[in-house]
Amino acid sequence: MAHLGNWAAHDGALPTSAWTTPAGLRRLALASTGFGLVLSLLMLAGAVGFLHEDAYILFIYSRNLAEAGQIAFDAFHGPAEGATDFLWMALIALQVRLGLDPGLAAGVLNALGAAALLSALHQTHAPASWRAGVARLLPLVLVSPFLGAALGGFSVLFYIGVYAQMLMALLHRRLRLAVVLAVVLCLTRPDAVILAAGALVPALYRFRHDRRLMVLVAAAAVVGAGYFAWRVRYFGEWLPLPLLIKSQGDSLRESLVNNLVVLLPFVHLPWLYWRFGSRLSRFDLVGLLLPAALLWLALACAHQSQNISHRFQAPIMVSLLLVLASLRLPTRRWYVVAVLPFLLFGARNLLIEARYLATPSYINTFALELRKVPAMVPDLPIAVTEAGRFPYYLPARYMDMVGLNSREVAVGGLTVDKLRAFKPALIFLHHAGTYAMPESSEPFVRLSREAFLARHHRPNDSRDPVMRAPSLLGAYLAQAPDVDTVYFVRYGKGLFHVYALDSHRVPPADFEPALQRAFSAGRVSHCQVSVHWPCLSD
Repeated sequence: MAHLGNWAAHDGALPTSAWTTPAGLRRLALASTGFGLVLSLLMLAGAVGFLHEDAYILFIYSRNLAEAGQIAFDAFHGPAEGATDFLWMALIALQVRLGLDPGLAAGVLNALGAAALLSALHQTHAPASWRAGVARLLPLVLVSPFLGAALGGFSVLFYIGVYAQMLMALLHRRLRLAVVLAVVLCLTRPDAVILAAGALVPALYRFRHDRRLMVLVAAAAVVGAGYFAWRVRYFGEWLPLPLLIKSQGDSLRESLVNNLVVLLPFVHLPWLYWRFGSRLSRFDLVGLLLPAALLWLALACAHQSQNISHRFQAPIMVSLLLVLASLRLPTRRWYVVAVLPFLLFGARNLLIEARYLATPSYINTFALELRKVPAMVPDLPIAVTEAGRFPYYLPARYMDMVGLNSREVAVGGLTVDKLRAFKPALIFLHHAGTYAMPESSEPFVRLSREAFLARHHRPNDSRDPVMRAPSLLGAYLAQAPDVDTVYFVRYGKGLFHVYALDSHRVPPADFEPALQRAFSAGRVSHCQVSVHWPCLSD
């Protein structure tokens, strides 16, 4: 019978270094340094600019869970599973309940993930000193696409930190800990099921006769089944709404391109391994790469919307980084050659994301200005495709026209009949380049419903829900004469935002001044308008 203890003695097993050993203390010092630096950078991001649009979507769910005890997008439609990062949402909700700003809460969790990732890199690289660890490993986190996504408030660093620690538990032959971490990973993101299966199934099959291990696996399966049964009962759907939506689309070419792009910084890895070898056995290298390979295949067949800084492929890059860190490179020059492509790739993604988040935009404060308008009552029906900052700062009764947060849209898709039944007083969407934009250098252009339909609306037959929503707006306006005023609003390099108003319920005389104030607000940050600690704005 095979036992875990026998496997721990297997040649090539990664040696365990307790925290009290010199190597363990160096690892702790590196992880602590990374935690402090990453948390400082993420707090600075919230003090300088706003977080990413989609991060605010999850903050809405966290806030509603903290304040109302319900996982919902608004106060009117009941439970909805638009936040697929369940554990991440719950941990942020707990901190919001304690009074913390959700942006800071996300920063704390991501900083912990960065520390966990650095600890894993330290174990595979085994630097001889703390300074060597800082010089060689810290840049892999601080100049990375992971940090680029984390700056926007996404869960990527927390997620890959747990993933890296699960892989380390496997390399140390601590299968019971690996099973526990796999459960945590799967509760964090649904695609982690692929990673957990790829990492654990081969090892569990090999040690299937270990009774205590199998009992733990059975307990984990019970937890997973119980969670799944609960969510089906609570939300009324077998799959989270974003998974239903992302299974739709016109082409997977972009997904394949995204998957190939993240491999470019590692194209030299096979040659380096052939030339210098690794501290890890081939068995362990396969264990690191198999879950990444399975996720790569799954993502190649999925519609990847809002893949900020390649965050969906982050676990793939982590597996490759761990392999790279394990190489027996003879000199510092060879190490620079090994990591430089990834650092350049990370720097590019990081700069793009930092520039985007720090650039002032009217949308950052527009919802706050609209809250001052008397017509904006809490139960006003508003249909949106931009479901982040706008709903976060302007509570109302919402329909997500893409379907990521509205069950009635996710099931069966958006239709004119569904819009007619909802009767929105305000419609806000990003037309994604599907409309003929007015030629104007002004911040916004006001049109009548008739002028919009005659000159600017362009129907399309796309299956992509993001493209379908702008097309259906025209069909709806043709049957809804009360929605009589349309605004094209400058966002980025063009008039990409469109607002359609029922002028009897949302008077343009109130709407336009709010829009003008938002454009004249200048640079405003997330923390400046937050009502939570440590920001506490009035």
